[in-house]
Amino acid sequence: MPLHPYFEKFFAAIGEKLAAGMSVPQAFQAIAKDDEPYHLPSGVLTEDVKIQGRHGEIAVRIYRPKSLGPNSSALLWFHGGGFVMGSIDQKEAHVVSAEVANLANCLVVSVDYRLVTKDVKFPVPLEDGFDAAQWLIDQANALGVNPAKVFIGGASAGGSLAATVCLKAAEAGHPIRGAILAYPLAHLELPEMSAELLEKTKSLPAPLVMGAEYVKNRNAFLMPDGPLAEGHRGWPAEEADLSAFAQALFIESEYDAIRASSEEFIRKLRSQGVAVESYLAAGMTHGFLNNTATEVDVVGLVHSKIADFISETSK
Repeated sequence: MPLHPYFEKFFAAIGEKLAAGMSVPQAFQAIAKDDEPYHLPSGVLTEDVKIQGRHGEIAVRIYRPKSLGPNSSALLWFHGGGFVMGSIDQKEAHVVSAEVANLANCLVVSVDYRLVTKDVKFPVPLEDGFDAAQWLIDQANALGVNPAKVFIGGASAGGSLAATVCLKAAEAGHPIRGAILAYPLAHLELPEMSAELLEKTKSLPAPLVMGAEYVKNRNAFLMPDGPLAEGHRGWPAEEADLSAFAQALFIESEYDAIRASSEEFIRKLRSQGVAVESYLAAGMTHGFLNNTATEVDVVGLVHSKIADFISETSK
């Protein structure tokens, strides 16, 4: 399918700002200023709280449908941003969490995990993620949800983090009902792109193609000075044994070099007997969940796809 018209216009606008001397982050920020405000579904309430993790407090935002009933499911959600930017306020976190809470009638907890800086390195965000999962499972009854119906999900870096948390939860004996991984980068080095995917990426502005060199440089920045401790699970798709991984829904973007990572991850999971459903978002690029359904129609379809997966897998 051709690149979605929204992204054709978006990339044209980005190109103009890059030509004017802006950096890629500056160009994205300038365009974001023109976004229309998002309004929560009327049936969803939010609460910002702080929970305790091994590195200190972690901010989370809880999305609770007014009609949440007994024995309900819960989703722990992680935003993207390459582990170096992003927050629970971005659409990939706030809009996804609100819409899924409303559509699936489940509790959603969005996690503002620590980002990597010059001083904060892996495995800190990974440990924040697992600590948040431990809190949700421990507090499930108090929150009004079933601890056996906990889902872990995220987008981009958040998708990789969600997969790491699923592996760590399995090791700790915690039951995770399902994983929802949207365009995750789950490898230390990007697997080779298929000829089809390589051709699709030619439709994107070169500075925005997150290929092998981008992945190499990004992951190098995440690393501490010394070796990572054993069992960090920071590159979840590279783990030898994935047989205990939760059944999973992958959301992939058609025009996204990072799709090479999720495709290889899916193949490996299926080869080890893990149930995996994959949805290819036609015409979409990496990070498309940072839009609303009003802006990009496919976004609404994906919100419903995630909600349906939670509802069906919770039965």
